[in-house]
Amino acid sequence: MSSHADPLRRQDLDELERADATNTALHDWLVLIRAEFEEIPGLRLTQAQVEERWELDAGAVAAILGTLLANGALHLTSEGDYTSAEPL
Repeated sequence: MSSHADPLRRQDLDELERADATNTALHDWLVLIRAEFEEIPGLRLTQAQVEERWELDAGAVAAILGTLLANGALHLTSEGDYTSAEPL
């Protein structure tokens, strides 16, 4: 084995740890934002308002809101507001 392989492995491990930390953080934000919509009936926020309210960047908010839409937790109105999904 060459000594060159070890730094690459360490770099790969570092990248995996960063990805895991990012996934954990996104999961925590998903839980928090979903809970906020559930706890405040009638809450309507645009993506920009979500970014401002939780001081998150547009990419993270787009991923979070997209996930919450996909799993049925949120609804996107024709006006561009995110609201808690109506119970069936």
